[in-house]
Amino acid sequence: TASFTVATKTSPMLAYRRYDLVILMTGAADIFSMDIHRDLLRQVIALHRQARPDVSFLLVSPPDRGQSQVTPKLLTLGKERAEIAAEQGTGYWDLLAAEGGPVSMMKFIQRDMALSDQIHFSESGGAWVSHRLEHAILAGFARYLADHPTAGCDDAKAAELDPWPPGAPPTAIAAT
Repeated sequence: TASFTVATKTSPMLAYRRYDLVILMTGAADIFSMDIHRDLLRQVIALHRQARPDVSFLLVSPPDRGQSQVTPKLLTLGKERAEIAAEQGTGYWDLLAAEGGPVSMMKFIQRDMALSDQIHFSESGGAWVSHRLEHAILAGFARYLADHPTAGCDDAKAAELDPWPPGAPPTAIAAT
């Protein structure tokens, strides 16, 4: 089958690349594959996880398409992406919301941050999106570290990094 052929040919490449994070960010053309996009996303995630079981994922909603009749479909796609992210245990970022919601692409066009086709970002618009995404990832990571201060440390290293003796509250330690 086609999926077996794709998996056979791509798994070694994906394993070789050793990604830490895979960002699945497809565009507004997904409205033309509403009937199959959920299964395709699951297949892509499964393919990556087969090659690299520990890889992290971030699903991104499609961007706005300006003043068009497809806004309801874009909102549906975003909602379905969020559901798939929850189902598959991946992260999710709502690009449509980050750019300002429906019809926000028109503001990007006015600022020369998107092309007049109302679909594609210009170079400066793409840079804006990447900075917003970077901020969202780093803010989420900071929240995670606040809740999990020994994240990334094995138990021995975590104990070594702990500034307080076992059982001693921080107020019991005299300042030097």
